[in-house]
Amino acid sequence: MSATKKSVLLACLIALGLVLGYIENMLHFLPLYGLKIGFSNLVVLFALYALDAKSACCVGMLKAVLNGFLFAGLVSIVYSTLGILAALFGMIIAKKSGFFSEIGVSMAGSCLFQAGQILAACLVLQSKAPLYYLPYLWLGAVGCGLLSGILVRVVLKRFIIAGDRYYE
Repeated sequence: MSATKKSVLLACLIALGLVLGYIENMLHFLPLYGLKIGFSNLVVLFALYALDAKSACCVGMLKAVLNGFLFAGLVSIVYSTLGILAALFGMIIAKKSGFFSEIGVSMAGSCLFQAGQILAACLVLQSKAPLYYLPYLWLGAVGCGLLSGILVRVVLKRFIIAGDRYYE
């Protein structure tokens, strides 16, 4: 893939992630505060599998920062950045291990995203109290990661069927 095509694809993924994040911010139907399905993180997982780890990091970090500036605020940037860094670290390792499918990688990323956000809360609040909320978030994160992983697997299979083989 040429550098121009890759740049355009990354820009589209970031834009799609922002739109999905905005829509998701308007929907608050999950029972735990701070838990979201993670539709905007679908683009990060897609970039990890369809492109490479560097591209996934680019999409994830830009999505977190831009989403904070456009819709949420500076504190959100801290939470999202630590969350996406933890998620990316775990997803890259899980993918490279070869033991996990897209679904397992997504579930790991979802749980680690929550762990990163709780770490940010501990740092911002200068307290260990947010750690008590983590097990409840992980229960929801497993389900949300499962759903995200299934959706990404379906999208990736569509690209293989279309003959694009992840844009190679």
